[in-house]
Amino acid sequence: MIQQCVLEFKRRWNKDLTDNLKALGRLKFEYEKAKRILSTTTQTSIEIDCLHERIDFSMRFTRARFEDLNMDSFKKCIRTVEKCLLDATIHKSSVDEIILVGGSTRIPKWPKCSRFGVIDVAPLSRGIETRGDKMSVVISRNTPIPTKKSKTYVTTRDNQSYMSLNVFQGERSRSTNNHLLGKFGISGIPLAPKGFSEIGVCLEIDANGILTVTRRYY
Repeated sequence: MIQQCVLEFKRRWNKDLTDNLKALGRLKFEYEKAKRILSTTTQTSIEIDCLHERIDFSMRFTRARFEDLNMDSFKKCIRTVEKCLLDATIHKSSVDEIILVGGSTRIPKWPKCSRFGVIDVAPLSRGIETRGDKMSVVISRNTPIPTKKSKTYVTTRDNQSYMSLNVFQGERSRSTNNHLLGKFGISGIPLAPKGFSEIGVCLEIDANGILTVTRRYY
C-alpha cells in the first residue's frame, strides 16, 4: 500500500517521495491505521496534510485492493507453513488448526488463505510480581484470546489495608527480568493478620490484544 501511495503521488503531481524519509514515515503510520480498519470494514482512506512540498494527499483503499496488493506476502507465508509440514512429514489433512501470533493475523484474508482454523493467542505470559521478585503467571503464553483469568493473593503484613501490584509480561521467573506493563493499587483491604486477607486479581485480554486488570471481589 505504501508503494502504491508513492506511485499515485508521483502520477498526480510528478513528484518523487522516495527520498523524503519523513513523508514515508507518515505514510507508514497511516498505512498501519488503514490496515487495522480494513480488518473490520471493507474500505477506508489514507489522508495526510502537507505530505510533501505542502501537498495534501488522500487515497481510498478497499479490502479487496489491500488483499490483492499483499497477495505475494500471503502466499509466502503459506509456502512457509507447507514447508514446515513437509519437513515434519505431516499431511495437511492431519492438522486441525494453525496458531498465528501477531496483529496481522486479524486480517480477514488469513482464514481463507490458510485453509485451516486460525486462532489468535497471547504471545507472552502476563502476571503479577510477588514477594521475592517472583513472576506469578496469570495468563500463560499461547493462551487463545480473548481470555480472562484470575488469581488470588494474600497480604504480606499485619493489618495491611493497601496493596501495590506490578503487572509484567514475559517468560522469566524473576519479574524484573520481564517487561513492566503497569502498576495499580488496591485499597480497602480488611484489616487482619498477614496471610488472612485474600485479594483476587483478574487479567483480561480482549480480541485486539488489549490487557485490562481489575480486582475480583469474593
